[in-house]
Amino acid sequence: MNRYLKRIDGAINNRRYALAIGLANRCLREYYRHFIQHTMNYDLTSIENINQMAMSIYRYITKYFTAHNIPYSATRLLFITIVTNAIFLAMYANPYMMDKALATYARDNVNYIVRFLLRYS
Repeated sequence: MNRYLKRIDGAINNRRYALAIGLANRCLREYYRHFIQHTMNYDLTSIENINQMAMSIYRYITKYFTAHNIPYSATRLLFITIVTNAIFLAMYANPYMMDKALATYARDNVNYIVRFLLRYS
């Protein structure tokens, strides 16, 4: 995780914002894949899209909180899917439209999401 964050920071510092977004996307994809396989014990052959992975994780955590009577904010959990979709869409945007604000947004939120999910893996 820290390795990815350092690489994303380096890309942002070198004004390679498309690379930073790509690294953020890859970090989320790899962590989601790991979370689904090891925490959820689910076969990934049917899920390859990062947005579907985020929705599966959202549903799993929602069920986990409900089963253990843990109060939670649905908005906070939906944040995972919203950020994932924003990064996914940015991957297919014109690379010249990516800027430091978008790359920094992606970096900070990837860090937040992964650290949040680490509590439940």
